[in-house]
Amino acid sequence: MKFHTLLLILCFFCVSSCLNSTKPYGVFDYEDFGPQSMVYEKIGMEWWQWNNHGSSDPNSKDDIKVVVYRDMPLSQIKSLFPVSEREKKDFRYFEFSDAIQHLNESIKRLEPEKEEWAINLKKHLIETKKRIIKEIKVGN
Repeated sequence: MKFHTLLLILCFFCVSSCLNSTKPYGVFDYEDFGPQSMVYEKIGMEWWQWNNHGSSDPNSKDDIKVVVYRDMPLSQIKSLFPVSEREKKDFRYFEFSDAIQHLNESIKRLEPEKEEWAINLKKHLIETKKRIIKEIKVGN
């Protein structure tokens, strides 16, 4: 009986570790990396990449996703997350170390700021960094 209990516990840990496993990529929202003015040089403008410009309506927002990836070729990531104007799917691709470096630099730039918007943005960027580190597998 003890053997069966031990085996059951072992199976439980194996299954739970599989369920909690991470992938070598994660999908995030554009604004997770800061406002367009902070990140456009890294991942492009915050409008559909097949358009020449954004909407004239300042409240309009295109659904841009950012795929942060690690230990995979960009070509493979692009095949998993293809851009499709017809399906209104717009992905930007950010290699893990570049994304972390961008977040670290942006957080550091906000350090001296005392205004509420800057403090809130800094907190948001720190949370994004934590989510990326937690979600994306380190190594193979």
